[in-house]
Amino acid sequence: MFELRKLLMGDAPASVLKAMHASGELSAVFPELAALDIKDKDSHRHKNNFFHSLIVLEQAMDFEEKPDIVLRTAALLHDIGKPATRVIEASGEATFQRHEMVGARMAKKILKAHGGYSSEEIAEIYELIANHMRSYGFSEDLWTDSAVRRFASDISTEQQLLRLFSIFKADLSTKHASKRAKIYTKIDKLAGRVAVVRENDKLRARRPALNGHDVMELFGLTAGPELGKMMKFLNTEEGLALSRDEAIAELKKRS
Repeated sequence: MFELRKLLMGDAPASVLKAMHASGELSAVFPELAALDIKDKDSHRHKNNFFHSLIVLEQAMDFEEKPDIVLRTAALLHDIGKPATRVIEASGEATFQRHEMVGARMAKKILKAHGGYSSEEIAEIYELIANHMRSYGFSEDLWTDSAVRRFASDISTEQQLLRLFSIFKADLSTKHASKRAKIYTKIDKLAGRVAVVRENDKLRARRPALNGHDVMELFGLTAGPELGKMMKFLNTEEGLALSRDEAIAELKKRS
């Protein structure tokens, strides 16, 4: 029986799959993957998805700290839905609308059939494939903090988010160094925005030891610039770290 998990965790899995495809064995044991090597009169209009998938697998492995079956499987199968969604437009261009969702559902079915994967691993692979196109829509100018927050919250765990960013970068097969660098920068900016939004959200979720009513009562203030100045300080990183007594003492020094 063909064991995808065992193959992917072995030595040089991309080379093994390439050899299996050349011999015709892959079509017999894993027809969905072999089908990515589309050969018809329109196949020249887009990159070969089979060989691209092997490149993505190899490049994803470069991001590993240790062998990761979830990352490797998602990288290999990220475009598995393309043959089923391929449409040749009037312009002659090939499109693959929603291939990520179709592919995620296909991957779930494939991995259950091949065995060796836990339910949790299958769910994680599904999540990565379903979201592997998300970075393409990112614009530093157009994505609000809310949009960045939605993107990050759609991913189940921090480990999954790290895997997804690895797949974003591994999915680049261009040989143009300048184009690669530009897209890597875009992906890094998205990661940076996620970190900033999360840090700001944590900061906002914290509360100072004194609220506005406390400050007005303690210092005989009414709403106005002086109160605003004190509250602004209390909501800084320094102010949020203070206990009630420390906050009072610090405000006395500042008043």
